[in-house]
Amino acid sequence: MKTLKILPTFFAFVILQACGSTKSKNINYETFWVNSYKTQCNAGTGKAQCLGVYKGNDPTNANWKHFYAPIQGFKFKEGQLQKIRVKVEKLAPENIPADASSLKYTLLEVKEKKADLRYVLNGDWVLDKLNDKSIDNSINKPTLAIDLSKQKVSGNNSCNDYAGAIEKVTAQKLILGNIVSTRKMCMDMNIATQFTIAANSVKTYHTKGNILIFYNIDNKKVLSFTKKPKSTADYRVNDIWVATRIEGNPINRMVKTPRLEINIDKMMLMGNDGCNDYSGSIKSISGKDIEIGNIAATQKACRNIEVADRFAKALYNSKSYEIEAGTLTFFDVNYKEALSFLKAD
Repeated sequence: MKTLKILPTFFAFVILQACGSTKSKNINYETFWVNSYKTQCNAGTGKAQCLGVYKGNDPTNANWKHFYAPIQGFKFKEGQLQKIRVKVEKLAPENIPADASSLKYTLLEVKEKKADLRYVLNGDWVLDKLNDKSIDNSINKPTLAIDLSKQKVSGNNSCNDYAGAIEKVTAQKLILGNIVSTRKMCMDMNIATQFTIAANSVKTYHTKGNILIFYNIDNKKVLSFTKKPKSTADYRVNDIWVATRIEGNPINRMVKTPRLEINIDKMMLMGNDGCNDYSGSIKSISGKDIEIGNIAATQKACRNIEVADRFAKALYNSKSYEIEAGTLTFFDVNYKEALSFLKAD
């Protein structure tokens, strides 16, 4: 009888030990750095923005790897490097959602936070000095746009547009891949040529406030940029609008009404002038001021072209704007009403 009483207890102990052993094999703990910006990745179902992780000790000079799984309890913050400790649990096949990771990550602790020195590179820059010599304000200054999330650079060399990929960026180095550009011939190619040569010689960089300086292999300054301030435009203007007045005069309801769409993020505008479709650039928009660039339009012949011509001229002459009670009004250089709009339904 004693033997019969002991055996069940013994087997129960063995079973519990086995279960505990299986559970420990399915759980692990990891510590790694999370990048300060997400980058574009292929997430099975298409393009996505993924976290970057690094398991070394120097995150400012790291080789970041895409991280596809969510981390429960973790709060990502742009511009901030975070060292975290997580629990990693291997899920049973029946508990894995479609197209999801077989591992479940749960935040246990944020061990360290620090500002990312690379993050200041993000944004639009205008060239001030070329080979340590100031650029004349009367010329079309070269520009540089850096997008760390897309790992791309783009801009204009004072004549041609260019774009390329960022292969690696650390706290001191910005390594670019192949740069492609348009092939226009401008009257004065001197600055464009010098800029291209200098850009291809870049090895390291340094930032101080809103200044970005690039150095060549001999540690000589080759390019010096100033960051353009972010737009302070009122994002209420970022919409689709229907014209109601041109130069203060109501538009004849018997004709096709001009329309305007404004996209501040892309610095573009587009629409229909009552006859032809048009599109153009917004050179600048700050506060209540707006500068419109060249506008291209189709060349259809319409019966009543007068409204279209007046609208196009007034739009080009617009220099400032205001929004009040759902009405958008453009003004010319003398602050006379150029165009008035209502939001499209």
